Amino acid sequence: MHTRSERGETLVETLAAILVCAFAITALFAATAVASRLNQQANERASRLSQELAYAEASGTYLEPRADSTLAPATEPERQTITIGGTAYDVTLSGGPDVVSWETPEKRGA
Repeated sequence: MHTRSERGETLVETLAAILVCAFAITALFAATAVASRLNQQANERASRLSQELAYAEASGTYLEPRADSTLAPATEPERQTITIGGTAYDVTLSGGPDVVSWETPEKRGA
């Protein structure tokens, strides 16, 4: 009488092992594709933040988002009023939607 180890594996067991390996490989490729897409989005975001930071620190220009997800210098300076310690200041913003800096404020009132 032959034992199981002497006979080897059945065709069904071999096909089941191949199926499990195929699912594992498919999951690995899907995870790699998602990781690649997330890495690309992170690189684009880092590039955009770097561009905004450079504008905020150097040029005094505010960047506006365009419809195609790029940034372009604003045609008019971006102005807002901020309140610090109960005092309101008119400021001109520079930078962009994610990184904002402002010029030395003018005191508007106490």
